[in-house]
Amino acid sequence: MTMDDSGLGEFLDALDLYGAQTERWPQAEREQAQILIARSPQARAQWQAMERAERALLRTRTVCDATDGGMTARILRLRQDNPRRHAARRASWAVAASFAVIAGLYVGAAPQPSDNPEDIVVAALAPSGGHDAW
Repeated sequence: MTMDDSGLGEFLDALDLYGAQTERWPQAEREQAQILIARSPQARAQWQAMERAERALLRTRTVCDATDGGMTARILRLRQDNPRRHAARRASWAVAASFAVIAGLYVGAAPQPSDNPEDIVVAALAPSGGHDAW
């Protein structure tokens, strides 16, 4: 890691990879990071922001902890294993698929425009029996 602008980019990559606790960094990168943190206000600000984010994550509570006896996991699983819910979900997808098939058939059966513009002119000028508008 060098001390120029590319060094800051390398520092930020390593910061994302290893986190703000520099003791978890490889020795060579740790020494360069500590020098960069001491010398660069931008590197120091990024390091402090990562440190705050890690502290905030450590303060959060897990959704499923061991003290509830797995009750949260059972509730979440029960909600997803409901057969009526699966049937309703499948029925709504079947209705949507039916509409898509019907729309495809309708579009496919619609008359295609002619590639030859003369056909349009001939059809417009063709006599229509005894009721010509011309």
